Amino acid sequence: MSNYLSKIIPSVMISASALTGCEQPQQPRTTLNNYMANRPAKEYIAIKNGWREGIGGIADAQHSLDSVAYTRLFESTQAAKDSAKVAEFNKIAASTKLESDRDKTALKELDAKLLQEGITLKDYQNFEKELKSLKELKHGIIEVSTENDYKNMLKLKQFKLDSLVYGHFFEKEINVKAFVEVAKKIKPRRP
Repeated sequence: MSNYLSKIIPSVMISASALTGCEQPQQPRTTLNNYMANRPAKEYIAIKNGWREGIGGIADAQHSLDSVAYTRLFESTQAAKDSAKVAEFNKIAASTKLESDRDKTALKELDAKLLQEGITLKDYQNFEKELKSLKELKHGIIEVSTENDYKNMLKLKQFKLDSLVYGHFFEKEINVKAFVEVAKKIKPRRP
């Protein structure tokens, strides 16, 4: 894929995800149920049983939804027949899963992973604007005053991290439009 396209994919993701903000909100668990509706129940139960209680479980649910949706997309590509590509794809889920289950540490961990994965300054600034729209600013800092504010930010950061890393993988394997369409469907929306 051209160097130009590899630079615009995260921008396209952020722009496309902003368009979905006006749609009816859905929780990751509801959207995951829809994605798994025609799959064996034991697959869904195995995914759900892997979720932690509390804060970690919020990110786990979003991460599971992202993984299932992007796995379905991956299975539709020629790369799914290549064992090296399958191994590379499987590493993504492990690398983006939130490890922390503590309130303040979780957001910092996701921020650090976003930076580690090479989010551009422009995309990071656009993402910060989107986060700021979730809650009022107090002295220029995002004020997370309720548990719902925190959960919304956590889901959105997990989604952005997953989309960034899977996006880097998919920019080599598929048409960008298909990736953006999947991302629109799974993006957490403001309740």
